[in-house]
Amino acid sequence: MDQDAVHSIIYGLSLGFFLIAVLDFSYIKRYFRSVSRAYGECLPYLGIFKKLLAANLFYILGLYVHNFVFWTAPSRLFVASTFYSHQAYDMASCLAMFTNISVMISFMVVVETRFHNAYKEYMEGVIGGTYKMIVKARKKLFRTLSQQIIQVFGTQMAITSVIFLFLILFGTKIGFDSVTMAIYPVLVVAFLGIFMMYGNIIYLYYFADMTGAVITGALFFAVTLAASLLSSTWSVPFWGAGVFLGMLAGWTYSFFRIRWIERNLDTFIFCDYKVIDTMKSSSKGKIIYRKKENNAAG
Repeated sequence: MDQDAVHSIIYGLSLGFFLIAVLDFSYIKRYFRSVSRAYGECLPYLGIFKKLLAANLFYILGLYVHNFVFWTAPSRLFVASTFYSHQAYDMASCLAMFTNISVMISFMVVVETRFHNAYKEYMEGVIGGTYKMIVKARKKLFRTLSQQIIQVFGTQMAITSVIFLFLILFGTKIGFDSVTMAIYPVLVVAFLGIFMMYGNIIYLYYFADMTGAVITGALFFAVTLAASLLSSTWSVPFWGAGVFLGMLAGWTYSFFRIRWIERNLDTFIFCDYKVIDTMKSSSKGKIIYRKKENNAAG
């Protein structure tokens, strides 16, 4: 039976999502061969790691709160008497996010291949090395961190520039309206900074600085909300200024928080680590160290 283009797209998406769900479920069933009925055992961990939960919650809210603000704007759409949207702003946000999404891939690659090894080397120096080894490993750790930030930013700038230029030149010709393309430039810069800011949050997780991560997420969310309420009254090209200012606040704080940790890393390590000797745990022996959260103000 013939179907129109809209229904064909919907049916195709539904079939694709169903296939993904089936394959995902089958993989989980193969990996977890036993079934546990203790569904509530995970709940206490929400209290134990409440700052980790709060940091990620604020970050996710900051990602979308500017869209929520524009869903209340006079130019919003009320679709099928069911939900609100702002077609031009939502589309510009989507384009900006997809333009920069590859930064997360680049970041994870460099973290897993370089920073993690430098971090491990420093920790091994702390639990069994000389002072000279510790100092050398610490310098290498933050040198690697700085190099990675620059590398990820430079790579993403090249990718973003190509995509940005293509959309500016051909966006209206491939179906995007002029209002969307007017909003897009500010948002594309904002989302580049947002993903770089999230990379800083990951580094804060490495140093168990949950307080810094929470403050970063809270700043990002609060400034984005307040600035978006203000920027929604401005002219169209500056509608994305709200999320841009939120990104700037969160990224700036996270950057200087990491610099503060660099200057006070010895305090973080030697005053907040609990080193446990577990030589009896294996024939070769091993050292286990635990990191308590550092709540010092930056």
